[in-house]
Amino acid sequence: MYRRLSDIFKSGAVVIFYEAGREAGRSYGKFLKDKMGDPERMTETLRRLTAAAGWGKFALPALSFVALPKKMIMKVKNNFHAEAVGQTGESSCHFIRGLLVGVFEAVVGKEFVCNEAGYFIGPGSSWRAQRPFSLTL
Repeated sequence: MYRRLSDIFKSGAVVIFYEAGREAGRSYGKFLKDKMGDPERMTETLRRLTAAAGWGKFALPALSFVALPKKMIMKVKNNFHAEAVGQTGESSCHFIRGLLVGVFEAVVGKEFVCNEAGYFIGPGSSWRAQRPFSLTL
């Protein structure tokens, strides 16, 4: 799917995947905020929901949505997007970036920026192992 959209929309495919992830994240974030007030329960439920959806195993830091740090690093193992795209040597998990931004914007009510941190994987490394994402308030 990624390759097909990239063939058709060229660089526009990045925006499509990012915005699709962001909208999914907003839905998840709204659900989490409405149904679970406790940040610990929210992060555990988010881990379970993303794994059940097949989006990967999210390693999220323990969060207090009242006093969020300015920058958080999250890792995603078995990332479906990384599997689909393969090793490119550049940022490619735009759906996951959007998903993380959408969740945190919905829960916290502030704008966030998410980058794929350290997306370049050196020779002999497994690009499938885990992808770190940097989320900044």
